[in-house]
This record gives sequence, C-alpha cells and structure tokens, in this order.
Amino acid sequence: MAKDFVKTWDGRRLEDWGSSVSKEYKSFQQAMRREVKRLAENEGATLVSYNSGHYYQSGFVEKDGLYVYFCYEALDRCHVQLTDGSAFFMRTASGPKDYHGGSNNNVTFSQFSETMRRLFRQQERERMAAETTEDNNSSTNNQNSEDKVMTNETMKVADLIGKSISNGGNAKYTINGIEGDKVKVTFQMGDSEGKPMTMGVAQVEKLLQGGWKVSDGTQEPTKQEAPKAEEPKAKTVKMEKPKQEKPKAEQSAKPRKKQPQTEAKAEEPKPEHKAGKLVYSAYTNKKGKACAKISGFAETDAAYQKEAAASLHGSASYETVKGERVNFLTFGPRYAEVAKTVCQMLNEGKTVADCQAVVNRATEERMAKREERKQKRETYRQEHDGKAQTAKPQGKTYTEAEVADLMRRVIAGDKEAMAIVNAMAA
Repeated sequence: MAKDFVKTWDGRRLEDWGSSVSKEYKSFQQAMRREVKRLAENEGATLVSYNSGHYYQSGFVEKDGLYVYFCYEALDRCHVQLTDGSAFFMRTASGPKDYHGGSNNNVTFSQFSETMRRLFRQQERERMAAETTEDNNSSTNNQNSEDKVMTNETMKVADLIGKSISNGGNAKYTINGIEGDKVKVTFQMGDSEGKPMTMGVAQVEKLLQGGWKVSDGTQEPTKQEAPKAEEPKAKTVKMEKPKQEKPKAEQSAKPRKKQPQTEAKAEEPKPEHKAGKLVYSAYTNKKGKACAKISGFAETDAAYQKEAAASLHGSASYETVKGERVNFLTFGPRYAEVAKTVCQMLNEGKTVADCQAVVNRATEERMAKREERKQKRETYRQEHDGKAQTAKPQGKTYTEAEVADLMRRVIAGDKEAMAIVNAMAA
C-alpha cells in the first residue's frame, strides 16, 4: 500500500556517503521502485524505465502508447520528503526518453495514482482531438463548382505522381507513387511536418470527385488568386512611402548615439565564469544540523552539472522565485564548512578540478579523524574488558533533535547510541 510506503519512509534521515550512494538510500530507491511499479500495474500501466541516480530517482510509466514521467529529488537529499509536495513531481511525455515533456505537477507521493490517471486522460483527449481534426480535414468538400468536378473526374491518379491535391484549406496530400491499388502519399496540415501514409486509389478518386484541387506540389497559385484585386491598393500604399526619406538626416545622427551603447555592451560579457556572483549562505535543516547553499549558478555552469556537483559533495537544485529560476548547490552538514571555500574559489575563477582537490583534502581529513576516534574506542574497549566508552562528557546537555536522533539510532541497533542513552539514564 502507498500509505504503508509513505509511513515507513517519510521524514527519515538516511546516511549520506558523499560521492557514492549510501546503503540506506539504495534501500529507499528500491522500495520506491517496487511501489511505483505496483501503483502503475493497478492502473493498467507499465513501468518501462527507472533511473536510480545519485540521491535521486526518476522513470517513465506507459499505457496504450501514452507516457508519464516522474522524478523524486529532495532539496535536503538525505531527508526523505514524500508528503510536502516539494520533492516529487510528474508530467506528460511523448516517449520513454522525453525528459522535457509537459509542465511539472508537484504532488505528494500519495497522489501518484490520481495524478497518473489525470495525465493519461489529458493525453488521450489530445490524441482523440488530433485524430478528429485529421478526419475532418480529409473529408470531401461537396460545395465546389461543377466545372471543377468535371475537370477532376477526367484525371487519372497515375497522372498525379509528384503533384499535390488540396481542399483549398490547410490540408494537402502529395502523391509519391502507386503500388497496385495503394497510393503512397504525404499528408501535411498547414506548416506542420508532412506525415507519410497509404491511401486506396478509390479514396484519391473520391477526393478528386469531391472537388479537391490539383497543383504541382505547392500552394502558390491559391495564394496569388486572392490578392489580385487588392494589388493596386497595396502598390499605391507602398508608393506613398517615400516620406521615409526625410528621417535619413535623423538616421545619420542616430549612429552617434548608438556607438557608445554598443561599446558599453561590449564590456558586459565579463561574467563568463560568473566570477564574484555566487553567494554562500548557511541554514539549519529540520534536524537542527548546519548545512550550506551556494546560489547564483546558470544552468550551463560546469560546477552546476550533477556529476560535478556530486564530486564536490553537493547536490544541484533549483527553485522559482518571482517567476525566475534560481539555481543552487546544497551541502550537507559534513561539507557545509568546505562549501564556503568552494564558493570563494569559483568566484575567483578556479575550475571544478581545483575545488575537487580542496574537497578531497577535507574528506581525507574527516576520514582520518574518524579513524582516529575509532582507534581510541577500540583501545578503550581493550583496556576496560570490552566496555564501550561513554560518549557523554561531564555536564553535556542534549537538544530535543539530538535525543530524537539518538533514539532512532538505538532502534536501528546502534550500540554506540545505546551506550550514550544508558549513560544518560545513569
């Protein structure tokens, strides 16, 4: 059940392994994949693809040749958000590789089935409307003059190869060839791209008898017929416009004003690397942990690409502010401090590789400290007959968020958290 999936995972804080996906998050990805597949099958649809990415997941569901795209990617990537509607969205798609499609629909995960049905119905209505329009445009026009009918009745379909027949409107068939009683044609509606299709010889003859007009493949003759009576008016209006010669003196003066403008604009392309425009800011997540954000990126910036952001231990995200898209990278508690250095380096024109080196050094230092703490715990256990060292120092107090985190770890079987809780109880 979707409710069980949401109840199990919503609001959980999963492990963040930086440039690689943690085991906890992989379990979450697998659980979401199973749930999406089940919900799709309940509606008669099929999960045709599922992408488990770097702390995000997306995919396509298909039904009767119609597709819906979905994506989950939380701003705080390791804090599961299934009920606030900010991390999960769905939209229509033309195929299993259409990553642009229609407009986004931000929904909670509990609304997955309802939104999927609505988007499928929307596409079905659009498809039926397109088919109805094509049928109407291919119907015969019985109100043509009798002399045209007589002329078209005497023409043979074989003589139309390379020519076009039109109903006088936007619909047009171009005859490409004949094989037996089948006619290969290209159907075009207005300025849209032509679609190859096959018709019967009898169908073509009915169109001709119904008054469809024959041309050499272009619609120029129909365009010239209407303006014939109006040509003199158009010419006289155009001939009266030698008055425009007067502003020539003004035009000679205008370049003097435009020249300084073009020179000023030539100096604007300075921020190619967006130097000095990125902004670092710190914020606190729902667990009370200090995180960081670097904002001000363009979508084409190298550091903003997903792989580059992941190598910096950040996550590429965006939000819409007053109708404009704002791109930024978010950093978890472990890399909030190094994000400040990354922001300064990018503003100074440094490359992503330069920033990666700094982040890697910070990672090595953190892992070294972690190993050192681990070694101290092992030494303490050896010296105290296997007993774990109490992590609670004398006089330390814990916030509600820290206590909640400790209890979660105790439920997960973390022995170190259990030792801390026991020490607090003592």
